[in-house]
Amino acid sequence: MSKMARITLWLIGLGLLISISLVVGIYLLSQNETADFGGSAKILKLELDAGLKDMPGSGSLLDDPESLPPLTTEVSQMLLDASTDNAISGLHINLSSLNLGWAQVHEIRNSIKTFVDSGKPCTLHTDALSNKEYYLASACSDIHISPNGIFLVNGLSVTQSYYANLFEKLDISANFAHVGDFKSAVEPYERTGPSEAASEATNALLDSLFGQLQNSIAEGRNLLNEESIALLDDPPFTPQAALESGLIDSLSYSDEILDPEADVIYSDRYLKKRRSAWQSNPNKIAIIHADGAIVSGDSGESMFGGQFVGDVSMKRYIRKAKDDDNIKAVVLRVNSPGGSGAASDIIWHELEELQAAGKSVVVSMGDYAASGGYYISMGSDFIFAQPNTITGSIGVFGGKINLSGLYDYAGVTQHTYKRGHFSTIFSEVHNFDDRQRAKYQDFLNGFYDVFITKAAEGRNLEKSVIHDVAQGRVWTGEQAIERGLVDALGGLSDALEKAAELEGLADYGIVRFPEHKTLLEIIIEDFSSSDDRESQLVQNMKYNLQLPESMRHTIDHAIMLERILDGHGAAVLLPGQLQID
Repeated sequence: MSKMARITLWLIGLGLLISISLVVGIYLLSQNETADFGGSAKILKLELDAGLKDMPGSGSLLDDPESLPPLTTEVSQMLLDASTDNAISGLHINLSSLNLGWAQVHEIRNSIKTFVDSGKPCTLHTDALSNKEYYLASACSDIHISPNGIFLVNGLSVTQSYYANLFEKLDISANFAHVGDFKSAVEPYERTGPSEAASEATNALLDSLFGQLQNSIAEGRNLLNEESIALLDDPPFTPQAALESGLIDSLSYSDEILDPEADVIYSDRYLKKRRSAWQSNPNKIAIIHADGAIVSGDSGESMFGGQFVGDVSMKRYIRKAKDDDNIKAVVLRVNSPGGSGAASDIIWHELEELQAAGKSVVVSMGDYAASGGYYISMGSDFIFAQPNTITGSIGVFGGKINLSGLYDYAGVTQHTYKRGHFSTIFSEVHNFDDRQRAKYQDFLNGFYDVFITKAAEGRNLEKSVIHDVAQGRVWTGEQAIERGLVDALGGLSDALEKAAELEGLADYGIVRFPEHKTLLEIIIEDFSSSDDRESQLVQNMKYNLQLPESMRHTIDHAIMLERILDGHGAAVLLPGQLQID
C-alpha cells in the first residue's frame, strides 16, 4: 500500500473515530448510573468462560472503557471486594470451559474461597467439568452440573513432541548448545525422547501440581487425602457417578438453581462500579503486563493468537511509569515462558532504572514466569508467585538448524564463498565444526554466568546457591519459595498491597500497560504505520485456521523459536510447549 493511500485512510479513520467518539460519549452520559445499587443485598451473578484473559487487549469499535471484558485479575479482585461488601449476599457462577493456565485459575479460585470463608454462599453451574474447571469449582459451596453433562476430572499429564526422527527423514541437522543439566528446551530437536534430567524435572513438577489439585479437592469436598487421590486415580466419568461419589452436589439445569424472585446483580454492572473505585485515586500503581514470549521489537500476536512481549514496547511502558509523577510504584505481571536473552536483559535494565528513580517494583507471577520470564523478575523488590506458577528454568540455549539436506532433496544446490573461519557459524546450510561449537558454547556459558550473577544479586543469595537451583530446572511456585527464588505465595492483589506498603500508600488507584485499544484505534495505527507489513489483524484473520490445539501450539512455538534465534543470540525459554492437562 502506498504512503499516500495510508495517509488518506488514516484521515478517514480519524474522522470516523472523532464522530463515533462523540456519539458514544453522549450515549454513555445518558446511561450514567449511580454507584449505589439500592434495595436489599444481592446475589452476584458471574459468567466465566473461554473469553477470559489476563491482559488488556483489543475490542470492538464502540467499546465503553468502563464496560470492557473483565480480566482474570479483575474478577479475582472483584470477588475479594464482594466478600466484604454488605450489598452482596451470595455468588452464583455459570462456568464454561476456561482458556487459562493453572495459576490464573488458582487466582480466581482463591478469591472464591475467600468469599465463601467470609460466610457467603457460592453456587456454581456448568455443563462440563474437566481438571481446571473442577479445581476452580471445588472452592464453591454447591456444585451443579447438567444431568447429561460431561465430568472428566482424571488427573494430569504432559505430552512432549520430539522431532529427531522427522529431521533424520528430511536430512535436517539440529545444531544446538545449552548450559544447565536441566535445560531441555533443545531436546525435542535432538532426541526421540526425554533425557533422565528432563524426566526428573517434569515428574517433580507434576508431583507438585497433582498434590495441589488433590489437596484442593479434599479440602473443598471434605474428603480425606486418600479419598481424593483414589477418585483422581479411578474417576467417575458420568455426572451421576460424580454425584454419588460426593464430588458434586446436584444434577440440575441452569434455570433450576436460582430462585426466579432472587435479587440479582450481574458481574458486568458490579465490575463497572469497582473499576470506578479502583481508578479514582490520583496516586496510582501501574500494572505492566508481560504476557507472552519475550522478543526484540514491539509486542504483538503470533499466527494463532499467542502473545509476544517486545522489549521496545516494554521499555516504552516502563519509561511512562517512571516519568509519570502520579505513578508511585509498578507491579510487573509476568505470564511468560521466556524468549530472547538479549531482549530479557533490556527489560531487566529498564526495571533497574525505574527502581533507581525511586519507584518500587513488585512482581506478580501468573501461569509462567520462567527462564526469560524469571530474568525480568529477579531484580524486583519483591516477588509473588501462585503455588502452581511455573518458574525458574534459569539456563540458556541457542543454535541453528542446518537445512542443506532438505535443499538437496528439493533439488536446490548451493555453494558458499567465505573469508574467516567463523563466517559460516550461523549459516543455515552448514553444521558447526568443533571450533565453532566451542566458540558458541563459550558465548552461552558467558550469558549463563551473567544470568546467575544477576539472579544472586537480585535475590540476595550466594551465586553457588542460585546455580544449585538453576541449570535450566523448572519449579512450581510452591517449590520455588522453598529455594529462595520467590518471596511469597499470592496473586496480583497481594502484589498491589505490597507495592503500596513499600511506597507508604494508604490507598491507591490502578493504571494498566498496555492500555486497552479499540478495534478502530488498531486499524488507524496499522494504516499510519511506516512499514508495509501486513497488519496483525489481517494476518490473524487469514491464518487463524481450525487446526487441533496441539498443532497450533507446535506451530506457534516454532515461529516463536525462529524469531528468538533469528538474531543468533542466547535463548532463555521453557522446553517446548509445557502444556499440563
